[in-house]
Amino acid sequence: ETQWIASNILRIKTKNPFEAGELYRLQHSYYEYGCVSMLSNTHLTLRNFNIYSCSGHAFTVSGTQKYWHFDNVNIVRPPNSERRAITTTADHLHIAQSQGYMKMENCEFSLGADDCINMHDCSIIMDRESDETLLSVNARNSYLYNEGEEIELRQDDFSPAGFTGKVIEKTLVDKERKIYRVRLDKPIPEMKGVYFVLFSKKYDTRNMIVRNCYFHDNRARGILILARDVTIENCKFRHNEMGAIKIETGYTFDVWSEGYGVDNVVIRNNTFDTSNPLDVENAGRARDIVMSVYMKTDPSLEQTTYPILKDILVESNTMRDTFGLIAFIASTGNVTFLNNTFINETPRNKPLEYRGEFFVTHSKRTRIVNNTWVKSPHVKTPGVIYDKETVKGLIVKGN
Repeated sequence: ETQWIASNILRIKTKNPFEAGELYRLQHSYYEYGCVSMLSNTHLTLRNFNIYSCSGHAFTVSGTQKYWHFDNVNIVRPPNSERRAITTTADHLHIAQSQGYMKMENCEFSLGADDCINMHDCSIIMDRESDETLLSVNARNSYLYNEGEEIELRQDDFSPAGFTGKVIEKTLVDKERKIYRVRLDKPIPEMKGVYFVLFSKKYDTRNMIVRNCYFHDNRARGILILARDVTIENCKFRHNEMGAIKIETGYTFDVWSEGYGVDNVVIRNNTFDTSNPLDVENAGRARDIVMSVYMKTDPSLEQTTYPILKDILVESNTMRDTFGLIAFIASTGNVTFLNNTFINETPRNKPLEYRGEFFVTHSKRTRIVNNTWVKSPHVKTPGVIYDKETVKGLIVKGN
């Protein structure tokens, strides 16, 4: 709630008190409008393309978009405008769903009010009504189960339900709540939990290459990876307010449900500098890189022992001024941190005792090998914290 008192005085009612001497960036819109909408294109290249200012997402990708290329596409302040505090009011690049095959090279995304890149597909939770029918739980993403669509069902811990089938009938049963009955072409297995999670077989954001790019000074994350076959290399991440990279899949009962799992990701030869200055936490710990799920709510403390996030290599990166954990690793299988260098030269006003550490839980085959911590008085106990009950096959050596 806001009220203008004078031309240079704004009254803001907030639970978080303002502090004299701090810098604040105010925006008057968020998701509204948008600049470039890319819907079901194929073989599309944007080259030497600048966006200086935009309300909403700078780029929105949806539908069956496939084979597209960003080359020297920049979201930056216009020249000679150092006082300009913001570029986009939402994500720089928001991939709601696609069929994959994106290449991004030589780009700079900066000063936006949300994630630099959010790559995902949408899912939805469904209730089992009978051996042949499902009921939707909320009104979101109903396009995923239109007649003729092929779908996969997962248990609510993301483990496979052993079912892939086709929608043969879709009927509205509650007009006010927009609840549908969905009839499938074969018998539906039993649910082991509260709901099924429905994945679409039509959409598949995968084969994503991001190379030689610079992501900096944005609210939220540098890159959200909810996709498969992803390579992030030779990029620079600086001052991403809520962390540099987030690898996840999740569902909620009443808002968004995103991601079909993560598989085959390489993060190589990048530089990370002063990530997560806001100290955004997972399970009470701030972190630069997070691999995790959310279940029922977002965020949530629940994790799964099923490795829905797997085959991830983080290799030969340089990470400067990690003010909390280097990485929070959960709900994973076969994760490797290899030959990375961690440099922590800058003191903090609020030192964290776990600075420069890893935290591992609900994980199989995590390897933290041959990494280098440059000695620093600001990192008291470099190493790995792990949960003995849920972590299997952890290897820490050669560091």
